[in-house]
Amino acid sequence: MKRIVTLTLSPTIDVSSHVDYVVPERKLRCAEPLTEPGGGGVNVARALKRFGADPLAVFTAGGHTGQRLVELVEEEGVAVEPIAIDGLTRENVTIREDASTLQYRFCMPGPSLSRAEWERIVGVLESLDPAPEFLVASGSLPPGLPDDTYAEIAWLANARGIKMILDTSGPPLQAALDAGTFMIKPNLSELAWLEGDAWIEDEEHLWDAAHAVVREHDCHAIVVSLGAGGALAVTEAGALRIPAPPVRPESKVGAGDSMVAGIVWGLEQGWTALEAAALGVAAGAAAVMTPGSDLCRRDDTERLHAQMRERRQPLAAIS
Repeated sequence: MKRIVTLTLSPTIDVSSHVDYVVPERKLRCAEPLTEPGGGGVNVARALKRFGADPLAVFTAGGHTGQRLVELVEEEGVAVEPIAIDGLTRENVTIREDASTLQYRFCMPGPSLSRAEWERIVGVLESLDPAPEFLVASGSLPPGLPDDTYAEIAWLANARGIKMILDTSGPPLQAALDAGTFMIKPNLSELAWLEGDAWIEDEEHLWDAAHAVVREHDCHAIVVSLGAGGALAVTEAGALRIPAPPVRPESKVGAGDSMVAGIVWGLEQGWTALEAAALGVAAGAAAVMTPGSDLCRRDDTERLHAQMRERRQPLAAIS
């Protein structure tokens, strides 16, 4: 059995292209589209494969789009465990306007899941034998599942000694905080929502809010992603503010999933959560350098991580 398993309850097929201008009420002749598998956990598994890991991607798949999703993930050499559902797997579209370099992202709703389909998912997770070391649950919940869905998964993982890393938002994230999650990765607005604040006012407020999550909930670590500002990682053992390396941006799509993959890869190598978070920042920055919805590349990640180490930050070396 794999040491790393990713779970995606609402995966997607991502279609990306570009056009000279985006204008209303006209047919826009786009360039040749790029079709890629997508969804939080699916993307994390794809990025982990690029690092040299051998993850198992567990995700729902329905209809002809679900079958195509399975094919796309397998084409990248990632082991898959598709869970059949009745609804059609969704598709998302990302269009870049060449004149402004702005991106327009159209995210479609996923199909609803029935109770029987949910029980099928639980059965797959319970049957993982031996239990993996890490379970990465990432992405939004599909319609039909309650807010405590990720909490139920966290309880299951915790009971089996699996470290669960969760990347989601809103009530599903809040519900999972006291269920034994190993790590969460909110952004600034998600952290503010968790703490009941309208926004994070300054650096001191950021540190206080992140420490409160670890101190007040059953959560070992939090990595707050700050976009171009890097990240703040807080654990029970300490904290680390991690500036992002400067890069020339191409697309922000996939940066968050790449960041999670970098963190998990570092943890899988035996690094501390703080050291792994620094690698995650490098991976997120590497993803920003790639076009469309492409993920981080290992050579870019290694180079950026080395640059971060040269600034004398307390970071581990990638192996």
